[in-house]
Amino acid sequence: MVTKTLGIIAISGVLSIFIFSFPAQYIYRLLELEKLTVLQWNTIAFTNFFISILFFIGMFYLLFRPTLTYIRDIEAGIRDMGEGNLDRTIPVKGKDELSSLSQNINQMAAELKDRFEYQQKLEKEKSELIANISHDLRTPLTSIIGFLSAVKEKRYESEQEKDEFIDISHSKAQQLERLINDLFDLTTLSDNQSNLSRQRVNLNMLLQQFVMESEGTLPKEMEVSLVLSKENVWIEADPEKLIRVFENLLTNAVRYSTKPSSLTIKTSIESSGSVLIIFSNPAPPLSNEEIDHLFKRFFKKDQSRTSTGSGLGLAIVKSIIQMHNGNVWATSEDGEFLISVELPKG
Repeated sequence: MVTKTLGIIAISGVLSIFIFSFPAQYIYRLLELEKLTVLQWNTIAFTNFFISILFFIGMFYLLFRPTLTYIRDIEAGIRDMGEGNLDRTIPVKGKDELSSLSQNINQMAAELKDRFEYQQKLEKEKSELIANISHDLRTPLTSIIGFLSAVKEKRYESEQEKDEFIDISHSKAQQLERLINDLFDLTTLSDNQSNLSRQRVNLNMLLQQFVMESEGTLPKEMEVSLVLSKENVWIEADPEKLIRVFENLLTNAVRYSTKPSSLTIKTSIESSGSVLIIFSNPAPPLSNEEIDHLFKRFFKKDQSRTSTGSGLGLAIVKSIIQMHNGNVWATSEDGEFLISVELPKG
């Protein structure tokens, strides 16, 4: 842009000097021949100089007009963007400084649009999160207040019924506690406030220990089998957080498996060098839309059967796996529901 402007000025100046030089030479010759007085010479010279200046300005304007128009287009584009029209783009003309400026402004507008849309998405998710939290907290709390009020007011027919009211209240309080704990964990993980305590972990041994410790909590109709890789699988991970992942996947399998059921946990080393863990259990088929929403907060596959679930388990799984630079996904095929976890090998 600077080079172009200097060029325009130089061209206009040269032309102006060229126009001024011929009359000046002619007038000078007349003066030598004593045909002009000094006053006439000065008048004609000033007039010629003034005309040259006007010519210079006119030539400069004509040559600089496209650039001025382009600057006005840039100004109009910036004004529209400032008013919120981030879809507005400025045409890129040429390869000078102004075209570079236009490209940078268009890129800035695109980045602002992306950030604005991301903020809108966050606000929408925040509103949905508050609505879901309010609903899920209110449901067990209402039951607790109702049953405890019945006990307090002695609205029961027998001691057995009284004990049932207390047991239900206790169960609902535990449900409420789990929900609050899940919310706290998910918020901490999502905000990256939780630090990983990485260790070199033998994945096969960790899974064996997990299954052995979980046997006492499994329902009678659920069996768990391990299909582990022949060689030991070592990874760099936080064992406590991985156990939380396994617990949530086990809970998910217990909740959604067809009864009686079985859960199979497999490990393998992929050709890419990553480690693959698969939790599979028989379950009713899921639609692609349901699979796409599985790892979102508060999503429940079956509202009628998951009143005791928070809908946060798989969201927590995803957050923990992402903290380990891994991936997690779900598939539903041939009556089997599979959740696959891929982690980098240590």
